[in-house]
Amino acid sequence: MLAAALEDVPAWRDALAALDEASPVDLAIVNAGAASTRRDGGGDEPWEAVEAVLAANVRGALATAHALVPGMVRRGRGQVALVSSLAGFHGLPVSPAYSASKAALKAYGEAMRAWLAPLGISVCVVMPGFVATPLAARYPGARPFELSAQAAARRIRRGLARGEARIAFPWPLAAGAWLLAALPAAWAARLARRFGY
Repeated sequence: MLAAALEDVPAWRDALAALDEASPVDLAIVNAGAASTRRDGGGDEPWEAVEAVLAANVRGALATAHALVPGMVRRGRGQVALVSSLAGFHGLPVSPAYSASKAALKAYGEAMRAWLAPLGISVCVVMPGFVATPLAARYPGARPFELSAQAAARRIRRGLARGEARIAFPWPLAAGAWLLAALPAAWAARLARRFGY
């Protein structure tokens, strides 16, 4: 088991490099789950919360992947899964920083996949909807099609075994999130409001 403070990125990267040297990492599932929401009454997110979400979900996650990829490249094999969210397709007005962080992971993972595939490394972006966790329980809106953590893990495991580029689920919510991203902004905003987001 490896433990280190993500606030100290150089120490975290050194610890990961030492771990990979001692026991080569074949599969890295990079999952950071910090979230914040806007204040009640329509206010914005506290800046301290925005910084914390971006530090964990973007800086910490990318530092983790970045530290492990060189070893995989040297070995010519490996798999990286970056856990984004369906909120990475279209931002949720109640959680702007969380949505931005997960969109960043989606874009980074897609870029990594194109770059690393010729080197024998598979990169997957995991985009779950609502999963029943303590973090999700704090979300102030509706949680349609919520899955248990066990059901979500099974879907992720199947997708990784197949080498899928994107694992987005559950499909009705994934299709809706993709559609919101494809629609003109005014239509997407109206739909998001209509469904309470």
